[in-house]
Amino acid sequence: MEKPKDSTLDQIEWDILNKLIFRENLASLVEEVGHREGKYVVADVLKGLLVKGLVQPMVKGDDGVIRASYAFDSDNLEEYYFIVTGKGLDLLN
Repeated sequence: MEKPKDSTLDQIEWDILNKLIFRENLASLVEEVGHREGKYVVADVLKGLLVKGLVQPMVKGDDGVIRASYAFDSDNLEEYYFIVTGKGLDLLN
């Protein structure tokens, strides 16, 4: 999906936010978005979206339930799931 011309997001940021309407992990984001960019570019963009509050990290607990996490280890993004926040959704509309 092409981003609107008046969007403040880069195309890859737009693509990642669109994929995160539903919860995804880094591997699936790389598979769906990274075919052009590569794993490390996707991870760097994802970190930026997390810092801006556009994406929420989530972690699987010992009980197997995936819950929101308010901290994340930027060196181990593979351990997390991600979903767009309300603020991120506002930018997509």
